[in-house]
Amino acid sequence: GSDRMWPKYAKGVDLESGGPSALYPGMIESSDLRWAFIRKIYTILTVQLALTAAVAAVVVSVKSVSHFFVSSSAGLGLYIFLIILPFILLCPLYIYRERHPVNLLLLGLFTLSISFAVGMSCAFTSGNIPTILFPLGKISVMIYGGLGALIFSGYIIYDTDNLIKRFTYDQYVWAAVSLYLDVINLIGEMKDWRGWDVEAGGAAAAGGASLYPNMMESPQLRWAFIRKVYTIVALQIVITIGVAAAINLIAPVRDFLLDRSTASFVAGVAIMILPFLGTYAKFQDRMDSFSSPIPCSMTVFDFASSNCSLEMETVMLPMMYFSERHPINFVLLLLFTVCIGFAVGLACTTRGGAAILEAATLTAAVVGGLTLYTFWAAKRGHDFSFLGPFLFAALLALTIFSLIQVLFPMGTVTTRVFGCISAVVFAGFIIYDTDNLIKRHSYDQYVCAAISLYLDIINLFLALLSTIED
Repeated sequence: GSDRMWPKYAKGVDLESGGPSALYPGMIESSDLRWAFIRKIYTILTVQLALTAAVAAVVVSVKSVSHFFVSSSAGLGLYIFLIILPFILLCPLYIYRERHPVNLLLLGLFTLSISFAVGMSCAFTSGNIPTILFPLGKISVMIYGGLGALIFSGYIIYDTDNLIKRFTYDQYVWAAVSLYLDVINLIGEMKDWRGWDVEAGGAAAAGGASLYPNMMESPQLRWAFIRKVYTIVALQIVITIGVAAAINLIAPVRDFLLDRSTASFVAGVAIMILPFLGTYAKFQDRMDSFSSPIPCSMTVFDFASSNCSLEMETVMLPMMYFSERHPINFVLLLLFTVCIGFAVGLACTTRGGAAILEAATLTAAVVGGLTLYTFWAAKRGHDFSFLGPFLFAALLALTIFSLIQVLFPMGTVTTRVFGCISAVVFAGFIIYDTDNLIKRHSYDQYVCAAISLYLDIINLFLALLSTIED
C-alpha cells in the first residue's frame, strides 16, 4: 500500500534528486535541480527556526538571563549590541553570501543574534518598536499586529515565488535569510502582547537599584527612558545603513555621484549641506534662564551636541520648535536621519567594502565598550560633565581645521592624523552624552538624546573610515 502511495520514494530515490514535474508553466531549467535547491533552503530554514526556538526558550525560561539584561549596565550594553548585531552582520553576509563556508558561518551568527532578540522580546517586552514609541491601546495594537501579519504574509508569498523562479543555486543563504526573517516577523506580529511592559518599568528594572549614587528619581522610569532612546538610535542606525547601502549598491546612483559632472557636484554638495541647514546651537545656562541661539559651522565630522557647564542641543531648525512635540518630532527625526544616511552613503562611495566593514566593526566595538564603561563608572559615582568645555573646544578646532582642509587640501598622512584625532574626540562625546542620558536628560528630551548619541556614532564611523586604507 505504501509503495502505491509513494512509489518513487519507496524505491529509495534520493530526495535531493528532485522529480520530473515542472514547478510552473514554461519552466526552462531542470526541475530536479530546482527541487533540490528548494529542499536545501527549507532544510536551512528549519535549522534556523529550531535554533531560534531553543535560544529564545533559554532566555525566557532562565530568569537570571532576562534579569541580567534589564538590571545591570553590562546587560544593557549587551542588549544594545545584540539589537544592532544582526544589521551589522547583514553587510558581510550579503558580501559573502555565495562563498562557502564563510556564508554558513555568518548565517549561524546572524541566526543566533536574531534568536536572542526574539527571546528578549518574549521575556520582557509587551510590544514592538512602534508601540513603544507610540503607546497604543489594546484595539490599536491588535489592528497594528493584524496589518503587520498581513504584510509579512505577503512577503512570504513574494519570497517563496522568488525561491521557485528567480534565486540562483548559489544564493541559498540569501534565500534562507529572506524566508527566515519573514517567518520571524510574522510570529512577532501575531504573538500575544501580554507580559511585563518595558516602558512601564517593573521589578526587573528596579532590581538593578540606582544607576548612580544618590539617585533621586525612579530607576524604573530612567531605565525605561534609556531603553527608549537606544531603541530610537538603533532604528536610526538601521535607516542610515539602508540608505547608504542603496546609494552604494544601486549602480546608476553610485555612478552619478562619482561622475565629475556639474550635476553630480551640485548633488554631492546638497547632500552634505542638507542635514545641516538651519542647524543651531542653543546654549542654556543651567544657573539661570538665559538662552541664546548661535549659528554653528559644520563639516563632515563636526555634527554633534555638547555641554560646557551649559547645554548645547544640535538639531534641525524645525526641531528647535518641535523637539518635544509628539509625533512631529519623529517625522522630523526620520527626515533628518535619511539626510544623514545620504551623506554617509556619499562618503562610502569612494571606499572599498573591506574598509567600510572594518570601520563599522571598530565603531560597534568602541561604542559598546564606551557605553559599558560609562554605565559602570556612573554606578560608582564618577561624573563626566567636566568633559564639556574640553570637547566643545576640540569640536571648534576640528571645525576650523576641516574648513582649512577643504580650502587647502592636505596629504593622506594629514587626513589620517585628523581622522584619528576626530575619533578620539567623538569617543569622548559618546562617554559625555551617555552620562547625560543617565543623569541629566529629562523624559521628554528623548529625541535630543537620541540625536546626540546617533551623531556621535556616525561621526566616529566617518572618522575611523578616513584612517583606514583600502
